[in-house]
Amino acid sequence: MIKLIFSTCLCFSILGIQAQTFSVTSGTRVAVPRVEEEGGEPILAKIHYNFKHLNDTTNKAQFLKDETVTYLSKATSYYTTYSSSKVSEEVARQVADPTFDGNIKITKSVTGIKTFYYLEPNEQDLKAVHQVGINEFLSEEEFPVQDWKLTDERKTIGGYDCQKAEATFKGRTYTAWFTTEIPFPYGPWKLNGLPGLILEAHDAKNEVVFEYAGFDLIDSLNLRMGIPQLAKVDKVGDIKKAEAAFESNRQAAVNSGSGAVKLGIIRGMKPNNTSSESMSKIKSINVLADENYKPSQTTNNPIELTQ
Repeated sequence: MIKLIFSTCLCFSILGIQAQTFSVTSGTRVAVPRVEEEGGEPILAKIHYNFKHLNDTTNKAQFLKDETVTYLSKATSYYTTYSSSKVSEEVARQVADPTFDGNIKITKSVTGIKTFYYLEPNEQDLKAVHQVGINEFLSEEEFPVQDWKLTDERKTIGGYDCQKAEATFKGRTYTAWFTTEIPFPYGPWKLNGLPGLILEAHDAKNEVVFEYAGFDLIDSLNLRMGIPQLAKVDKVGDIKKAEAAFESNRQAAVNSGSGAVKLGIIRGMKPNNTSSESMSKIKSINVLADENYKPSQTTNNPIELTQ
């Protein structure tokens, strides 16, 4: 089944750019087709994190930040950005305002992560979803294994009794706080394999930080997740070429959804109520910089320090 998602894809683009104004040309469809299938794993819960990454060691006062979420099922997890959903809601709010003049204003205080991770522990399988403008590409990665050492140290996070665990992974030593009160072996990013959900985690230098920001049970039987059977696994080289093309002309990416296909990992999500007629009123989108958020555009300190 093919669905039109009106603004989420555009919001991914907004979160990835610096402060600027770009126009939405007449007739632009702020939507792309999404390949979606029946089935998939029922989503039982989700955990929110405030993610921080010191990507540039010459600018230690500023971290890259995003609001992220891990969706949880019995057999799988999916770690992705959540801030794009908030931008989508803000766009819809402004468009619905009777005084709307066609000009959207968004204040950017986060940088949306561009790579999401779909984890299947029983299959020892990890898929990476790469967001490039309004496109999504799929690649395969080595399944992440951490040799966790459990300690006796405990603390309470969000009302849950948590235990401390430590492991070295991809060149960093991580401390994770997990709770057996929520018996999912998942966490943020690629961290997994503990006898309970990871609520918080950080590396030894506090350069990569995942702070607990809330946990919600999902009561909808329709909300599911899975990799579509028709999804094509792309070569890393092809993904890098697509990234370079997008960076060279972001305006064109905003105005053209031709050929773009969403993978539809999350299924059954309620669409935004804003009508296509209302969305056609958008003339421009002005992305304003938060004065307190000025992360470096240079990365000399990646999350993964080793292969």
